[in-house]
Amino acid sequence: MVVPIYDRRSKSKRFHVNLPSLTNTIKEIEYMRRIEYERLFADYPDVVTLPVFREMLGGIGDGTARKLMWENRVEHFMIRTTYYIPKEKVIDYLLSPHYRKYKTKLQHRLD
Repeated sequence: MVVPIYDRRSKSKRFHVNLPSLTNTIKEIEYMRRIEYERLFADYPDVVTLPVFREMLGGIGDGTARKLMWENRVEHFMIRTTYYIPKEKVIDYLLSPHYRKYKTKLQHRLD
């Protein structure tokens, strides 16, 4: 919602955007994107391994996926030498600011 504000110095009206409504809109968009990803990944198991994680991110390379694990960009756990990633954490990563910047560098990306 745009609210007019009277500026005493310049003696003119200027407009101010009501931020709470903008914040609510952003949260609604993020919620819709989360629902979209949950539908997209409905056929995948609740906990995925590294090869399945790579497939979920559009076919990224093994080194790139392992780098994301080493940098703790995606929450995961490891049993012996196998990475296990909860599906919710994959979706959290896809909605993160890091992925938003990083996906422009990726050759294969999910849109």
